[in-house]
Amino acid sequence: TISLRQRREEAFVLEDLRVANDNKIDNTGVICLWPAEEVLTHYCTVNAEQFRGCRVLELGAGVGLAGLALAAMGTAAEVVLTDGNPTAVEMLQANVQRNQATFGNTKVHAELLHWKDYSGSLGTFDVIIAADCTFFKDFHVDLAETVRLSLRHDGMAYMLNPSRHSSLDRFADITRQAGLETLLEEEYDEQVWAKHERLLAAAGTAAEGWATYETETCFPLLLQIRWPHLGASWVRVAEVAGGVLATLALVGWRVWATRGRSKEGEEDHLRRSRLERSLIRRWVGMQQRLRRWRERARESREQLNRRKRRAD
Repeated sequence: TISLRQRREEAFVLEDLRVANDNKIDNTGVICLWPAEEVLTHYCTVNAEQFRGCRVLELGAGVGLAGLALAAMGTAAEVVLTDGNPTAVEMLQANVQRNQATFGNTKVHAELLHWKDYSGSLGTFDVIIAADCTFFKDFHVDLAETVRLSLRHDGMAYMLNPSRHSSLDRFADITRQAGLETLLEEEYDEQVWAKHERLLAAAGTAAEGWATYETETCFPLLLQIRWPHLGASWVRVAEVAGGVLATLALVGWRVWATRGRSKEGEEDHLRRSRLERSLIRRWVGMQQRLRRWRERARESREQLNRRKRRAD
């Protein structure tokens, strides 16, 4: 169970507006918990294994529900919650403290991160998550640059945002111009898609509790971002190299074992063994990410084809 501190929906605090204005940042993350953040929370918890052992960054976290829930799942090694609004960061820090007992061995902390001024001081991350961060077009270039600076070369960013009349497409274009690859998915989760269809069918009524629901401004699409990867031939080379590396690691162990366990030899072996294991884990992780990316690209193409057929 996650406990959140946030503003009451009917509350209006002038000090919040002053802080936002002084820092040239929007106040949306302080106002309420947005639906896209709830969907991101669902996505992270349902797919918690994708984050195992990862260093995770949440951008524009607001009250931080998705990052906190992911930390409570216990699969991530570290979760860093960030926002550019000092008031939001105060709430994030309070929420981290009040939920500390649920995080187990996962390290969790909250930091102020203003996209416009960010220089990569937090280091790089295996996974970046964000919800409803592409609404303001003025922030697109800075957000794309923050993702570029923060994403490991074998990492992945998952961003859930409504289309909002081409705002999301514009951000995706800017992200590609920054040298990254993007993949946009509509049917990324069966439960979310089923709820979306029910809300559309009930639009204009109170049947599903959201009478004004419509796709453009309400339904969050999944934008995945990664660094460009090598072509298929080079992927095969990496696979072969990884297999050779694993074999060499095993051979190295056996040779050392037959030579006897001198203190110097043992220390040298342990150093090499740690390096080999680290390289092998990286190679395995890269292959898993490549397989997931290929599968999702195929599913995305199928979704687009289905949409075209429905339109025809």
